[in-house]
Amino acid sequence: MKGLRPALEDRRVLLLLAVVAVSLVLIGPTYSDGEVETNLRYGLELQGGVWMQLQVKGATVTGSVDVPGLLQGRASEVLDRNVTVSGRAGVYELRFEDASNESLEALRRFGEASLSDGAVRLNVSETALVSDYLGDRLGGEVRAVSGTRGFSYEVRTEVTREEAEAAFRDAGGELSEFERGVSDRTLETTREVIEKKVNAIGLRDISVRTAGSRYILVDMAGNITLDRGREVVSRPGRFELRVETEAGEGVNESIHALWGDEILGVDFPTQDRDDAWGVPFTLSEQGGEDLRSAVLEAGAAEPDSGKNILMLLDDEVVYSAPIATDLKEDFRRGTVRSIRANTGSGDEGQEAAKNLEIHLKVGALPVDVDVVSSGEVSAELGENFKTMSLVAGVLALLAVSLVTFLRYREPVVSATMLLVAFSEVLVLLGVSSVLQDLTLPALAGIVITVGTGIDHLIMISDEVLEGGRVPTYRTFAKRLSRANWIIYGAAFTTIIAMTPLYIMGLGRLSGFAIMTIIGVLVGILVTRPAYGRLIYILLRGSRR
Repeated sequence: MKGLRPALEDRRVLLLLAVVAVSLVLIGPTYSDGEVETNLRYGLELQGGVWMQLQVKGATVTGSVDVPGLLQGRASEVLDRNVTVSGRAGVYELRFEDASNESLEALRRFGEASLSDGAVRLNVSETALVSDYLGDRLGGEVRAVSGTRGFSYEVRTEVTREEAEAAFRDAGGELSEFERGVSDRTLETTREVIEKKVNAIGLRDISVRTAGSRYILVDMAGNITLDRGREVVSRPGRFELRVETEAGEGVNESIHALWGDEILGVDFPTQDRDDAWGVPFTLSEQGGEDLRSAVLEAGAAEPDSGKNILMLLDDEVVYSAPIATDLKEDFRRGTVRSIRANTGSGDEGQEAAKNLEIHLKVGALPVDVDVVSSGEVSAELGENFKTMSLVAGVLALLAVSLVTFLRYREPVVSATMLLVAFSEVLVLLGVSSVLQDLTLPALAGIVITVGTGIDHLIMISDEVLEGGRVPTYRTFAKRLSRANWIIYGAAFTTIIAMTPLYIMGLGRLSGFAIMTIIGVLVGILVTRPAYGRLIYILLRGSRR
């Protein structure tokens, strides 16, 4: 203990001990029922789950059009009559038969419209006009996107370059730029919607991230099958409520009531006094009025009516049930905003309620997505990966201890090196518990860090034991400085090499890059300096 006192008084060693203590708190190991639990969050490779790579359908296009010619064609189509256009600089006069307030409403989709001397004066928004035209021509929603070089148009459906070129050519202009993918904002919105939908399943660890302008990467760790994961991720879409006009006829005989964006809040599934499961949800004021109007128009509020309320996701029925007697009375009395959708009793009713809750909570995706690749890791295989990783780590540390002992014939060196390497692993696990899931690539980053760290520790040991003797402190400091320059150069090179992997977010490789960079920084700032002081102090003490 007397020989350890100088080491425990050294600030470098104290820093290492403090960092290890904090890491142990972050890891939070506890023992219960024969198992050790920690705060570590394992990725799907280590606890099972599914992964998917999604591709958004869409493109961003830029081009020119003949505004007066396009306006004349679009106005003629909308009004179903011949229209003549005159004017320039965004202000046009449209002349046609029977100009009226009704025609004004139809033309306001292109800009501000007003009646003047039997004609319509129109302040045209070119972006609105082109978006409207491309939407009809290409068969999907189109949004104008502002950029540093003006406006481009985000086509939220699958479209080819040839189709875009033809659309601009027929509008009297030409396509100048075509890029597959959508804007960063749309991609991020899509990611958030998918993340909310996946989070509603209740899995322990979920990662939803973007890659480029076309891809979304989804990791779902936990007890879930690939088929279930595909269904949850790929099915978000346009949510609609409809009311049957003929009992039992479904969508074929129904009228539209409202869209999903009129749903303001959704509660957790609950059971009523009859143990039936259901999902309570709240509509906006407009949504409540629209639903009541549709129910009354369909005659579904009559006491003897067996007409159902239908809920559709992407035009597919996900829920259908008759209106309860007391709810019919509420509809006849006035607007209803709070509704409970019953799904039945037992496990089947509970599962149906969970699925309906997800559908109600998540609005329409801005763009459709395709699952272009996917995979599944069973829980048993994930558990095996954890066991194998632990065994491999222990064997690696023991092998390092044996090799260093055979090289130096100094128990102090091999024991200290093993202790510092193990401390470095603890620190990286503590960081992982806060920053990210512990995945196989992240483990690979830890292994790489420890491996290069051992190389650095050997370099320090060689400097300390050069000639087989422990040098004076002045000589040791000089030798250690020389070793540190080499170590810092190698660390800097590693960080530079790993940074692009992290910035580009190349799937799971980002986890590898993060752990490698953090491991290198921990090494050069904490563990290497502490090891140099420890080895010098302990060897000096053991050879007195």
